[in-house]
Amino acid sequence: MTLTCAAFGAAELAEWQNVPIACHTATACRLHEAEFSRFPRIDDIVGTPLQPLFTRMAGFGQQVMKPAHADAALVPHSVVIFMRGEHAAHSCIASAINRVGGYNQTNFFTSAGVAHGYSEHDTADLVWNTQRTQVATSVVNGPTTQASNYGMLFQVPENVARAILREAVQK
Repeated sequence: MTLTCAAFGAAELAEWQNVPIACHTATACRLHEAEFSRFPRIDDIVGTPLQPLFTRMAGFGQQVMKPAHADAALVPHSVVIFMRGEHAAHSCIASAINRVGGYNQTNFFTSAGVAHGYSEHDTADLVWNTQRTQVATSVVNGPTTQASNYGMLFQVPENVARAILREAVQK
């Protein structure tokens, strides 16, 4: 089964109703689904330290650099990891050569993400670590200017990401 990038359906989320869907949780669920041909149960994922898992995974990836005159090109179905220092700050899935989809994609793109919800973004909307963007933080205080939420961006091939997840959940 190929790694997919899509919002979770009601049947998939039935067991997950009381669990906030963080980006790493959502990416791990889709990797699990691709690797084991079924959507994971809570016990398959919860208890697996996901931030260290995605931090390790980034080490097997290729750094994506900001292109001079084009959108960043990604390999479809690769796992995209945003690093902050030495830790994975965000993960999502490349749905096309210039598009990503995932959960909790706030502060990483100029287009709005959804807290604990699914959104898709073009790579043209990436907030590179050299850019600043307006992020609406509250109705009362209005938008604030803040730097992007990561320092480096990596893409990890699907087969590598699946193997790393398989090793982690089978321990």
